[in-house]
Amino acid sequence: MYWLSSKVTAKLTQLENSPSSITWSPDGKHVAFSMKVNAKAPVIAKMPLKPKDAKWAAAPRITDRLKHEADGQGYIKPGFSQIFLISAEGGSPRQLTKGIITIEDLYLGLLMERKFSFQEILLKIGNMILEILKCIQ
Repeated sequence: MYWLSSKVTAKLTQLENSPSSITWSPDGKHVAFSMKVNAKAPVIAKMPLKPKDAKWAAAPRITDRLKHEADGQGYIKPGFSQIFLISAEGGSPRQLTKGIITIEDLYLGLLMERKFSFQEILLKIGNMILEILKCIQ
């Protein structure tokens, strides 16, 4: 945060990942943003204990996502974008949304007539609104 009158800069909070779609509330008392919330990779089998002095290969990377790599980025860690709210005075951010459906899944699902709950659609609409606000600022 940077205050124009005093020219002082301060960190509002410590985040696990980079925020995006940062938007002020209309009253100027809060800041909303979206941020990726990390998720655990799927487990398909439990490995036995490693025998003494055994030299095993590195654990395999398992994914259940269609989009798991990106050019220039490599492997994309599992997680989903969520909406957060924080006081303009700082503190811990409050997570407003939760769920495991990405915006891409929503689009594809609606196109393929896949069923989503009303709540899942509303949560994703919130993320899309933040992206729209980012584009018009």
